Amino acid sequence: MLYLDSIGLDFCSLIQHHPPIISASLHDLKSTVDFLASMNFTTLELRRILSMCPHILTVKPTSLLPVFTFLLREARVNGSDLKKVINRRPRLLACTVETQLRPTLYFLQSIGISEAIHFHVP
Repeated sequence: MLYLDSIGLDFCSLIQHHPPIISASLHDLKSTVDFLASMNFTTLELRRILSMCPHILTVKPTSLLPVFTFLLREARVNGSDLKKVINRRPRLLACTVETQLRPTLYFLQSIGISEAIHFHVP
């Protein structure tokens, strides 16, 4: 609780929106926050992302990395736009590549919607 408060997150609000945070270990919470910080998200961006989608706090970095890889390689998000995409749609980080992101991308491509249109950030 003190750790989340120290990075400017409202623990009560997080628990209200995602109760499993209560049982998350401090090590796991820090690992996730540290991983996102290593992707060059600022403290302000982290606060916003995690407040919008507290579920991300209980996702292990080993599950976050495939999402970033998918966005860069398969969805062809330009590296310079990656932070913008995540800031706009933080819930992407709470999705699984195999069961959510990839099938959605393939469906959109099959109906003629270019991934560049969906993942382009002005």
